Amino acid sequence: VLGTANRTGPSGVRTNIGIANTSTTEQTVHIFVRDPDTLAELGSASLEIGPYGWFQDDLFELTGVADQNIELADVSVWPSAFALVYISRIDNRSGDGTFVFGSWEQPISVGNNQPRR
Repeated sequence: VLGTANRTGPSGVRTNIGIANTSTTEQTVHIFVRDPDTLAELGSASLEIGPYGWFQDDLFELTGVADQNIELADVSVWPSAFALVYISRIDNRSGDGTFVFGSWEQPISVGNNQPRR
């Protein structure tokens, strides 16, 4: 579970998600964005990543909710076999990014946002 945020506007932040396929075959990846309190789905996406392929994109644009201000969202990737999943929090003003690597054992957060299980 990855804790993410999307705050629109020039002083806000956005979140990219990156996934690397470390296998020799094409893989289908499903990404789910949920409200951490209600578990309601905010958006989702599925994509194909080729053998040894890499993908990175704006998480909330990819899942269709880029126009919403989201203080905190829980993001999960299925299947969990992907060993390299990360998010990067991008400051809209400076363009600076902070990278956070995912973990199948522990939820992680971006900035001061604390994900909930």
